[in-house]
Amino acid sequence: MRIKKYHRVLLAIFFLLLGTSPAFVATNRALADEEDFDAEIQVKAPKGGSIERYENGYIEILRKTKFIKIYVYDKSLKPRKKMSDFSVTADALLPSVKDAAALNVVPAKGYFTTEFEAGAAPSFELDVGIVDHRNKSADRVRFSVETRKR
Repeated sequence: MRIKKYHRVLLAIFFLLLGTSPAFVATNRALADEEDFDAEIQVKAPKGGSIERYENGYIEILRKTKFIKIYVYDKSLKPRKKMSDFSVTADALLPSVKDAAALNVVPAKGYFTTEFEAGAAPSFELDVGIVDHRNKSADRVRFSVETRKR
């Protein structure tokens, strides 16, 4: 009987020392960091609007009443100033309507602009298509736009 108690004490001391060893702690930290590997990276929009990632950077939209500004950024969030490098399209979809409304997107100085009147709808989806002529790529990004302030 005494041997069993002695073994229990030794095992408890062994596991206590193992749990505080630098190698064990480092392994647990690495495993904990690995769990967050797939977490989505949160990016702060430079102009304070809604921002989404596309293949070659980011697209930010700013909405004020019916006017929508679309900004294009590179991967490091630097503004892309040459609007002629891009073709941008936008479609708006209200929750109660099946078909999307194609919007007229016009380049301006440093951004693109369009208009959409959502009426009494509390929100709508804005589907932005972008073609980057310089990088020869195309992508689509969807924004959920709230029309009423809470």
